[in-house]
Amino acid sequence: WERFRGSRYHVLGNHDMDTCDKSEAMAFWGMPRNYYSYDCGAYHFVVLDANYLYLDGRYVDYRNGNYHQWPEAVNNLPPEQLRWLRDDLAATDKQTLIFCHSSLESHLVGTNLGIHQHDEFREIVREANRNAKFQKVAACLYGHLHLDGVKVIDDVYYIHINSMSYYYLGKNYQAVRYSEEITASHRLLSQVAPYQDALYAIVKLEPGLLSIDGRESAFLEPSPLALGHPNEKAGHVLAPKISTRRLPLLTGKRD
Repeated sequence: WERFRGSRYHVLGNHDMDTCDKSEAMAFWGMPRNYYSYDCGAYHFVVLDANYLYLDGRYVDYRNGNYHQWPEAVNNLPPEQLRWLRDDLAATDKQTLIFCHSSLESHLVGTNLGIHQHDEFREIVREANRNAKFQKVAACLYGHLHLDGVKVIDDVYYIHINSMSYYYLGKNYQAVRYSEEITASHRLLSQVAPYQDALYAIVKLEPGLLSIDGRESAFLEPSPLALGHPNEKAGHVLAPKISTRRLPLLTGKRD
């Protein structure tokens, strides 16, 4: 990670705060803000931070892995961040992509799937597109769930970008794939389904098109299906890949 240290355009994820607080994580990455926006060419980019617990009426930063203690209180966009997002989108006339580590799809009760404020978030996106009379917000991209998939909601792409290396299965689907010594030295290794090769993607924007050039691999056996895992989450099939996609974007003013 030292290679990427000082990159101000980092998207904070929950594991950034496993062993430190948010300010320390931001200092490591050289981030002046935990949520922000910037322009590049014809496009506007927004980075959000949903690494907040909602406890006893307060929004609490993730720190030192505290999100493990309250799994139903994770993935929140505080009101001031939503207000900032509305103002930020109103102030740009550029086509916009929104990034967040947490899924921006609907929250499923009792899980860590999706932000709790998905209704408010989605209304802000609809309002921005309606007022601009064109598809100002074109796509939302996120990771966290280690899935490969796309949904279209209100003419906006909601895109899962997969993990580089594994899918977390949990304690009920354990397997030893490496040596006993390696497995013993990595506490969660037996609970994940590793990919044979590292995944990555290159995302390109051009007028009327968002393209993703992805990479495919395979699960190290036994696969999730072989272990009896249902092999799906949030409506997407588990797959060791980031799919190559060509997603058309709506451009131009609409009446």
